[in-house]
Amino acid sequence: MIQVTNNFLDNNYFEDLTKALSLESLNWNFINYQFFSDELNGKIICHTLVCKNLKDFFNFNFMEDTLNKKIKNVRACLATKSYRQVVLPTDKNNTDKFILFINTNNGFLNVENTGQIPCEENRLIYLPKGCHFSNSSCTDRDYKAYLEIDIQE
Repeated sequence: MIQVTNNFLDNNYFEDLTKALSLESLNWNFINYQFFSDELNGKIICHTLVCKNLKDFFNFNFMEDTLNKKIKNVRACLATKSYRQVVLPTDKNNTDKFILFINTNNGFLNVENTGQIPCEENRLIYLPKGCHFSNSSCTDRDYKAYLEIDIQE
C-alpha cells in the first residue's frame, strides 16, 4: 500500500541533508538524457543526474530509526527543468522503496493505481516492492531534487 508522509524529517535534519547534497565531493553522474518529441517546439531535453555515494557523506541512521528499516541504498536524483513537463520512463522497484522530495516544484511522482503525487519539500512516499512508478520533470524550478531510498529485505 502506498503511503505519503508530509514533513517527514525535522527541520534541522532536513537542512543538514540538503547541505550534504551541495558538497563538492559528491560523485554526480548523468544517468541519462532524453529527448522527448514535441510537435510544436521540436525536441525537449531532460537530463537526470544521479549521486550514488551520498551515504559516504551523510549519516542516515536517524532516518533508519524513524522508518524502523535498514537502508540498503540511497540515490540522490536531479531532473533538470524542461520548458514543458515530461514524464520520465517508468520504473519498477525490486525492493521496498521510499522517495523523499527535496524541493517543492510543479513536478510529480506518478504511481500505478494511485495517480500523481505532487512534489513537496520533505514529503516521503513509500512504494512497496513491485510497484510501477515514474517521475516527471518540472517547469517552475531549475531542477527537481529527490532521493530514492531502497530498503534491505
